[in-house]
Amino acid sequence: GRILGRRMMRAWGPWSETWSFRTPTPPSNLIGALSPGQNTRVSSATPTLTWGSADSQVFYYEVQVSKDPSFTADPQYAWAPLYWETVHGGLSSPPNSYSVPARYPLERGRNYYWRVRPAIPGGGQAVPWSSVWEFSTP
Repeated sequence: GRILGRRMMRAWGPWSETWSFRTPTPPSNLIGALSPGQNTRVSSATPTLTWGSADSQVFYYEVQVSKDPSFTADPQYAWAPLYWETVHGGLSSPPNSYSVPARYPLERGRNYYWRVRPAIPGGGQAVPWSSVWEFSTP
């Protein structure tokens, strides 16, 4: 480099070799339903679904709720509405929860199914869903 005043100016050299890395894929089998319990009746058409995860490094989750236990999303084949949301588990209240919106309540007297998976930000490869849990509305 050369000295300009009291500062030394350095010329940039060629870029170093490019390195890449992958973070581990978070597993879905560490997620378990907390509320509602399996095959229970909720007291509202806008229930709050809560799950627990043994992986403390996961913050974002995808949640699906539907009357269709197959969670069919393709409009050509879907026979039931599919709620599909991404939730920041640390910012939801209570933590790791999803509340069905009041403006889109569930049908009364029906069975619903729900599942959760870690959300992979940035369009990464989706991971498998958790187990499927069932509840019924009043």
